[in-house]
Amino acid sequence: MTHVQEFFRDGMRKNGYGPITFDLDRRPDGQVNIIMVKGSEPTLSYHRASPESKEKVCSSVRQEFAKHGLNLDREVVVIFQVLMTRDPGRSIEIGPFVGGGNGMRGAAFVFDDIHLDAALLPSKQPDPYAPPGTTIGKFNTTYIGGIAHELGHALGLPHDGEGPGPRRFTGRSIMGRGNHDYGEDLRGEGLGAILSAASAFPLSLHPLFTKKEPEQTKVDFTITRLKAEPVRGQLKLEAAVEGSVKAVGLVALNDHDADPKDYDAMGWVAPITSDGSFRCLIGNLAPGAYNLSLRVYAEDGPFNVFTYSYRVDALGRIDTTQLQIGD
Repeated sequence: MTHVQEFFRDGMRKNGYGPITFDLDRRPDGQVNIIMVKGSEPTLSYHRASPESKEKVCSSVRQEFAKHGLNLDREVVVIFQVLMTRDPGRSIEIGPFVGGGNGMRGAAFVFDDIHLDAALLPSKQPDPYAPPGTTIGKFNTTYIGGIAHELGHALGLPHDGEGPGPRRFTGRSIMGRGNHDYGEDLRGEGLGAILSAASAFPLSLHPLFTKKEPEQTKVDFTITRLKAEPVRGQLKLEAAVEGSVKAVGLVALNDHDADPKDYDAMGWVAPITSDGSFRCLIGNLAPGAYNLSLRVYAEDGPFNVFTYSYRVDALGRIDTTQLQIGD
């Protein structure tokens, strides 16, 4: 967790926000405070993709938290589950491996293992409990990278795959598929994972990073005007936002339908001026259908999401019909 904490600190610094990161709950001796929770059912009663399994884990954690004066539903937590079995030549994920949150509270469900250790990320020693060719370092890349990724979701971050240019030169976004690259640079096997601009901006407002008590945890924004037009092969957006509080910035996530999931969504950040207006220029538009997500943020971190669809034809022409609101 300290390694992941430093990953976020380094990413925020590189994005221009200074060396800020989340705090960890630590004991007086400086060690991370770990609350042990005994599950209510046998290991094999939990299932990887089952919502019921996630709720069973939450129920056990919630009950144990109450004994410590904590409310699971008001915290951001990482739950290390001993719900992965390791047989010679393979690792079997049993429990949920997922994260989610609204920016104010959330949980990351990840796996624990005796070989899970950031100090082993550089290791090229073969992993006897994985397919041939897998090293102990790669095992830690997968599962510590998974911790960073799912924690991002617990902090309210969506998927963000960056673009091919930034990826080629700097690494792959942790909120895209960069969890599979985390720490590879320590073994000389790749560029590693990065914190993208589209992920860093929301975290720059998050109370766990700013260390400020939020004045509001919910907001009610409306996009009152949206105008989109093609500009030299790019999509230019101009819009106006109104809301219960001041909006300070926006993240536009542009997701091509070539990938059925949104790990490849490319993100752009735009400031919102004092009169509620913003401009954003979206590039890298290959032919196909797109889902565009506009995430509007308040100063304390809460946000609203607005989604739209549009297409780019085989000649690169952009149909902006669905991207027009108001005059």
